[in-house]
Amino acid sequence: MRGALITAALASLASAYYLPGFPPQDYEEGDPVQLTVNALTSMDSRSLLPYDYYYPKFHFCKPEKLEVERESLGSVLFGDRLYNSPFEVCAV
Repeated sequence: MRGALITAALASLASAYYLPGFPPQDYEEGDPVQLTVNALTSMDSRSLLPYDYYYPKFHFCKPEKLEVERESLGSVLFGDRLYNSPFEVCAV
């Protein structure tokens, strides 16, 4: 009984979050993790328009084949511009 109480108490300390539009996904060690990039916005109040992440003047690394990523309704409403990334990330 005491072990069950300790387990329940420790489980309540665990935390997680959910990003709307992105379902939770489990990864095993070494699994590839999809990395996307978004639009960039200025902190300067003179320009509130977002720039594409791959705007030519920024000189960011581009993937060989640029693909627009699938967007959720929330991403569309917030004006997100999701693109694939040239970086390869794996779960540890």
